[in-house]
Amino acid sequence: MISVVAASIREKTFYLIVNTPQIGRHQKDVYLYAISKNGLAVGDEIEFTKKSGLPSIKVDSGIIKSDNINWGCYLRLAAQNRYKETLEGTYEAKYTTDNGLAITRYGFIKPKTRILNTKGVYTVTVYPETSGMEGLAGANIIGVSWSPGCYAIRWCKGRRRNINTGPKLTLTSTKDAGLYTISRGSRGKRGWFVQIKVIVASCQEDQYLSGGSCVDRTVTTCDNGGVPKDEDDECLIPPYFTDYTCAPDPDFCPSDWYSFGGIDYRCYQAFDTQMEFQDYENFCQSQNGHLASFHTQAELNGVVGRAEALTGSFYIGLNDRDVEGQFCYTDNSMFTLNDFDTGEPNDGGSGEDCVQIRISNSRWNDVPCSTNIKGICMQVPCLSFVLGQEAGATLRCEDLKGGNPTCRGFLICLGDLYGCKCASGWYGNNCDRPCYKGKWGPGCELDCPQTEKNCNRFTGPTQ
Repeated sequence: MISVVAASIREKTFYLIVNTPQIGRHQKDVYLYAISKNGLAVGDEIEFTKKSGLPSIKVDSGIIKSDNINWGCYLRLAAQNRYKETLEGTYEAKYTTDNGLAITRYGFIKPKTRILNTKGVYTVTVYPETSGMEGLAGANIIGVSWSPGCYAIRWCKGRRRNINTGPKLTLTSTKDAGLYTISRGSRGKRGWFVQIKVIVASCQEDQYLSGGSCVDRTVTTCDNGGVPKDEDDECLIPPYFTDYTCAPDPDFCPSDWYSFGGIDYRCYQAFDTQMEFQDYENFCQSQNGHLASFHTQAELNGVVGRAEALTGSFYIGLNDRDVEGQFCYTDNSMFTLNDFDTGEPNDGGSGEDCVQIRISNSRWNDVPCSTNIKGICMQVPCLSFVLGQEAGATLRCEDLKGGNPTCRGFLICLGDLYGCKCASGWYGNNCDRPCYKGKWGPGCELDCPQTEKNCNRFTGPTQ
């Protein structure tokens, strides 16, 4: 058991990330990250445990921290003696709060081997054909690709040994839920095994469990690779997406928000409530967004045109609070469009570190961040490579020890009915193969309407 004391968990949006889920003979170490999407508070523990395979050696561990926010814990593992230690196996991250709330996530590391090739499958979610019955809907087959070594394959489930031989296993009943270990004979003890977790939903696909009974869903499909929750009429959405589609259709923004296409298909809303800058940024984050950022004149003009019904000045996300004269946005996007009014920014009277837009002439002016004015919020349905957001801070894949800018090699495990999938834009056993043309999303499972045309493999259809 490996314990890392962290901070208390405030929300249920937790995930375990395995950086490099498939290892070869010369792989030296692997990182595990246990993350809360909205950061941690003071108090409780995150505990890592290896549930199968020979022991692994903890090389390094600690708190994941950026922008003064504690996001979770990381664990760096190594195996120095092939016959006494292996990295392969199932890992568990358990979050326990001071009020007794405990949530568990699991992840996997498997060997690089042609005989035990699951083609990037780590978990499979199946549904009963009829709620309350044992039979499963559809054809459900798990296993490995055929190879000349398949005759030596052994299947186990829990303490049940040799439940199957050969490369494939057909699932027929809700009782088939559980963790399956597929090994290569006696070599399984030394890491030559792979595991597939079968998750069985409580109800048929168009229903969810509520108060012990299955009831019809109102949310039947989820955007951006999300999966309906087992005991809630909501979607479980993978990191750096919201439950609004990335695709440029008329309904991709929430009701009463508006968009003009452009970068990432941003959604805007002007609010006439007056607050200080940071309070407005926090409010926008509560709306799953940030204070607005602008990168094209057309986008700026369009938003101002819609906001003209509201007079006065509005905060946008631009500011130079950290370094005087170096402007940046609260969503961490770059300052590329300059629409400051003549003589601005002037830091008049010193301390004018935040930016407002005057609806009367569409120009920008710097003001003290303590000024109470209106604000324009912005949502971006697809915030690429963002793993967490809280109080103006952002955690990205590259902020993690051993991380990288595009989440390459990240297996993201959310539990519930989602299971484990490669980060958006990647697929394969090691989550390091880019999507084919026309495919996008977690594990490259989503299709773009026009195949290879106008398709971003990370965020989907574009103009």
